[in-house]
Amino acid sequence: MMLSCQEFTEHTSDYIDGELGWADWANFRAHLLMCPMCKEYIEQMNLAKHLLSNTPPSDVEPDVKDELMRRF
Repeated sequence: MMLSCQEFTEHTSDYIDGELGWADWANFRAHLLMCPMCKEYIEQMNLAKHLLSNTPPSDVEPDVKDELMRRF
């Protein structure tokens, strides 16, 4: 069964992280091959993941870090 675009976007993170089972992966890939809008979407998500994974963490002021941890 072909995924809808909404279902596609709901599973994008799992696809990018390699966490889909074989059947879900095959359905995801089938949709990806048929839908140019979702193909563009997944390319953008892959680029964002790549850019973010290569960005060094920024320094956070100790008082800001403490406040964030307190709220978390």
